[in-house]
Amino acid sequence: MKLRIIPALVAVAFLAGCSGDGDQNSGAGSESIEVSTSSTPSFVAQVVSPINAPDDGDPVVDPGLNVEYRFQGTGYGTNGGSVIYLAVKNLNEVPLPADAIGQPTLKIKDYNGSMTDIESLPGDDNIPLDLPLGVGATTNLQWAFNTSTGSLWSAEFRVGNVIFRGNLNNM
Repeated sequence: MKLRIIPALVAVAFLAGCSGDGDQNSGAGSESIEVSTSSTPSFVAQVVSPINAPDDGDPVVDPGLNVEYRFQGTGYGTNGGSVIYLAVKNLNEVPLPADAIGQPTLKIKDYNGSMTDIESLPGDDNIPLDLPLGVGATTNLQWAFNTSTGSLWSAEFRVGNVIFRGNLNNM
């Protein structure tokens, strides 16, 4: 075993001694680096009036954010409440910033027939866009709200510039 280590150490020492070519100024001043910047397009949201999504389950394009939403349904939250599921596809030629969509809102019809705002619930049931969404990419998002799924029979879920109205359990 000792006989193998000694030749290996000699070889390493020999190679370490050969690392320089004797020219003390090699590379100094022989190259220049040119730095240039290019302007890359950035995401710009358009200010538009909200639109109503069709209730047939077809995807709908948000004209202000240039994304496509596909309503995927509702479910029960792990700690109560309801969860709304949505697929989002970026139709832009640049990544969609994580904060572009923002926090959706939910309203339900109360016992008086008025629309009542429902608070969102914190926790693991929420999976918002937390990183930029790449060009042409699709991701699944979900948000939890403090209401039962039974109360979603007459609701308004607004995300971006799109409003999903009606029975959210049957979209």
